[in-house]
Amino acid sequence: MAFKRLKWYRNTGLMLLALLWLLTGCGDDDTGTTPVQFYNNPLDASIVTSDIPLFWKTFDAAGNSFTAEVFKKDYFDVGTEALALFFEQKIKNASKLSNNLNSPGVRDYYLGIRENTENLEAATDDIYAGFSQLKQLYEEAVFSDIVFVIGALSTGGTVVKNGQMVIGTEMFAIDDNTPLDGLNSWQRSVVRNRTFLPSIVIHELVHVQQMRIANERGSSILTGRTLLDLSLAEGSADFITDLVLGEFFNDFIHDYADPIEQDLWREFEPEMSNTNTTRWLYNGANAGNRPGDLGYYVGYKIAEHFYNQSGDKTAAIKSILEIQNGQDFLVLSGYASKFD
Repeated sequence: MAFKRLKWYRNTGLMLLALLWLLTGCGDDDTGTTPVQFYNNPLDASIVTSDIPLFWKTFDAAGNSFTAEVFKKDYFDVGTEALALFFEQKIKNASKLSNNLNSPGVRDYYLGIRENTENLEAATDDIYAGFSQLKQLYEEAVFSDIVFVIGALSTGGTVVKNGQMVIGTEMFAIDDNTPLDGLNSWQRSVVRNRTFLPSIVIHELVHVQQMRIANERGSSILTGRTLLDLSLAEGSADFITDLVLGEFFNDFIHDYADPIEQDLWREFEPEMSNTNTTRWLYNGANAGNRPGDLGYYVGYKIAEHFYNQSGDKTAAIKSILEIQNGQDFLVLSGYASKFD
């Protein structure tokens, strides 16, 4: 099977799609962003990497003066529209990046991953193979271009507010020679080998499918506000990624959690209807003596239990990708009764 090669875009940016028009492909939205093309054929999607050489150009030009103003003006403000939205939603302040680069140990990390970020060809075939495998498992799947950026060592990937996938490549670029001593304990625990790059792409692609369901049906777990909804949104994305690729980037959380699965469920269950997610999700830097993001684990295990109990695996995958209400799916899964 032939795979498309990396496609480089000029700084005029990507065409982006407002979520409301995710599948319609109709004209400009009222914010002025131009709709992105979504594809039924996974091989029609492109891997957009133009923000990476732009980052290194800005890095080299800065010399030893890594100021927030320079990176805002010469990188975030002139890269792709997806990079601008990533900055707006996830980084918010360019000083997060400049502070990293002004720390000798963290700067050594960035320099140590430079070559890997500049050579993404090795991941291309695996990404497209993953796209094709998801399409085989879930025929309704849609695909878009993926934008790879260099961020502030804080976010591995996200779907920005208009539905575009953006990947923080610096989180998935290490190899055996990458210096890690300058990173904090949370960063050391979450940065992954470059071989895991396809897994973050598939994870975010699952969120695209969840957003499509929200758009078509008025709700999905991705738009829910409870701890259970959001844990299922993230954990099911990990589970589908594992089905598609045979691996997922949060596997290290499972190494910790599997021996205490029942204890974690008993701790999670009384809190699952709350909207406060800080003990379970997006809490890596404040997790204390256990891994962050244990809600991902609980959501994964609920989806896994549902899948394993289902006779029709194709229908089960469709159900997982199209969850609208976390509580309803939990009951359907039978997961809670596993511990009775």
